[in-house]
Amino acid sequence: MLQLTSELWGKLTGPYESGEQVPELLERLLLDFDKEVLDELFQEHLYHQNTIYTVTYATVPYLAQLALASKNTEVRHEIYVSCGIIESCHEKATTEAYPSDWKELAAEAGNEVCAEMYQSYLNAIADLALLVPEMEQEAYLWPSGEGRRMQAFAEDPVFEPLQAAHAVTPVETFIEAEHRVLAERAEQLFENESLI
Repeated sequence: MLQLTSELWGKLTGPYESGEQVPELLERLLLDFDKEVLDELFQEHLYHQNTIYTVTYATVPYLAQLALASKNTEVRHEIYVSCGIIESCHEKATTEAYPSDWKELAAEAGNEVCAEMYQSYLNAIADLALLVPEMEQEAYLWPSGEGRRMQAFAEDPVFEPLQAAHAVTPVETFIEAEHRVLAERAEQLFENESLI
């Protein structure tokens, strides 16, 4: 993981400028999570029009670390969704140690640094996947628009808008035994539905 004190942040690219300001924003988030700071980081430095940047790859491990350490489901949700959007834009078909468009960065920072930064990103995405329980069947997750709650769909809701939505409930909410029993029964009902 690229150290927050590294001078390399100033050489990483973002949508509008270098990543020089990103360590300060990350430090603010690590000290006290603030959704406005996360939104600024995401919208101004990490992601623009389905494109991610070298600074994005260096930042995601810190966001994953924050999400995994937090007990606050809202913090975990916000980071999970942001990193999911980022990962959806990541071109995975690479056999190289890092993305091919990093040649200029590799010339300045070195191949080993770039490979380590990219591997840290991949490890962080894998760690974030642990926040979601394994599912036997593929599902499409989509925000509801009402209270920003997540919903699961059997088919892509963009192309199948009339299908039934299933509320996604974070595992942390099932603390008491009664709730676990209800969750198991709901899962059985979910498995028996004809759409799935």
